[in-house]
Amino acid sequence: APVQVAGGVDEQGAFFALGCGDIQIRCFSGAGVERWRRRYNEGVPGRICVADIDGSGSDQIVVGGEVLSDTSTCRILDPQGKFLAHLPVEGWTSMLTALVLGQVGERHFIGCGANRGKNMHLFEFEREEPRLDAVGSWKQGWMKRLGGQVRGMRILASEGGRVLGGTSQGFLL
Repeated sequence: APVQVAGGVDEQGAFFALGCGDIQIRCFSGAGVERWRRRYNEGVPGRICVADIDGSGSDQIVVGGEVLSDTSTCRILDPQGKFLAHLPVEGWTSMLTALVLGQVGERHFIGCGANRGKNMHLFEFEREEPRLDAVGSWKQGWMKRLGGQVRGMRILASEGGRVLGGTSQGFLL
């Protein structure tokens, strides 16, 4: 299976997060030294990105299973390999077919698409009040069941956070 790569920077310097064909998530330093590896139980992590997804000023790793997947859970890890969140998308025999990150003002979102069933989800990071830092958790905003496999999603900040999604059967939300 193909290897997926995304890069970021933390206090140790540049790093690269990899979704590997042996159902592992690996992290390498900019010099190519393996920092850690974690088993991604839901199959080959075919979707991976690195970004500050919660406004903390630190990059996190967002990953989802696409190839040979048993469920389409989206997972969030810190650059040291600690699992921070598990976002359920769809159940048994599903694959994560779309992954998008978005920000509208101070609000942070993750959009996930799957190949079947409950195939389109939007999650939002909710800060613990009255804190202004990034302490909080991810909550599901909504879920849709569209015909076909969700092939792509976009979160439009300029449109107040509207979400566009397209499926293999031509549905558009």
